[in-house]
Amino acid sequence: IDGREAASLSNAVLNEAYVQDCRYEDDEQEEKKEEEIPSKYKASLNVYAGSVLHASERANDKATDNDRKRTANTAAAKMQHEFGILPLMTSSALKLVSAMCDIDDITKKAAEA
Repeated sequence: IDGREAASLSNAVLNEAYVQDCRYEDDEQEEKKEEEIPSKYKASLNVYAGSVLHASERANDKATDNDRKRTANTAAAKMQHEFGILPLMTSSALKLVSAMCDIDDITKKAAEA
């Protein structure tokens, strides 16, 4: 699967999970708390974020493997796009994504600025 097909597949899976989990009430359109977010969407989002994290970790394990680097870079770039158009974000998905960040390096650069 190339990058465009992978993005389309992930988008389709996330959208389908969200639609299946939607519960429409007659007059109430309240924002849901994360505990109330249905499980299919939340699980799909966590699998997606975890897959991108795994690709990044695999690329770091073998830094000389250009295929792993390319896959991780493509996955991370597609994830940024996907997360920008998601109907809903969860803290568990954000925790997975934040695991890809080098917090020490970010803190150091922020202190230098």
